[in-house]
Amino acid sequence: MQDIDDLDLEPVTFLVEAEIAARQAFDARIAREPGFSALARKRVSRYLDNPIWRGLVELHLNGATSFEHGLMLRGAGLLRPARFFVLAGDLAGRELDCVEFTDLGLEQLHGTLSFKGADDPCREAIYRAVSSYLVIDRGNGIVATRSALEVALEIDDRDLLSRACSLVSGCPMALPPPARSKGATEEDWMEMAEFFSNGDDDRRGAAIIDLAALDGMSERA
Repeated sequence: MQDIDDLDLEPVTFLVEAEIAARQAFDARIAREPGFSALARKRVSRYLDNPIWRGLVELHLNGATSFEHGLMLRGAGLLRPARFFVLAGDLAGRELDCVEFTDLGLEQLHGTLSFKGADDPCREAIYRAVSSYLVIDRGNGIVATRSALEVALEIDDRDLLSRACSLVSGCPMALPPPARSKGATEEDWMEMAEFFSNGDDDRRGAAIIDLAALDGMSERA
């Protein structure tokens, strides 16, 4: 029988193996995208490997990004926490946490979006992909702009509101049960896109993707 001390010294590789498997799956999915040349695949991967770049684009196009990306953007001086008062509805009078770009963030965003369409088809492909969902919750909640939260209030989307966190404390907003709960659908968000998205009219979806769901991946119906 192997000595317990020897077992303690054996490498535990599940974290490394999980990271490698996730990366391989990511690269394999990019490789299957029709119309991508080998160079395009490399360029798309390079853009998406940059969490600062992706977080900027998600907030600009969708009004929300993961809490993790929010922290990175704040650490880079591109994003800051903010608050606003709810003026109507069940939550009238409450102060909610949101995020907003700093001047440096707006400058960086301008550079990020300076090449579009035929000027940079790889970036344009990513913009279209980002516009196919609303936000990806990686297990620790999300951060959202005031515009996105105001739309969530308007359509009574407690799912998104319950995921929104303070960029300062990381705590989600403690919201009382709704007086009425009709819920919100992806179609509701699509209809309200002009109020939270700074993209064009090319939005393809608005699902909340929950990577921490027990079934591996679930999205709101």
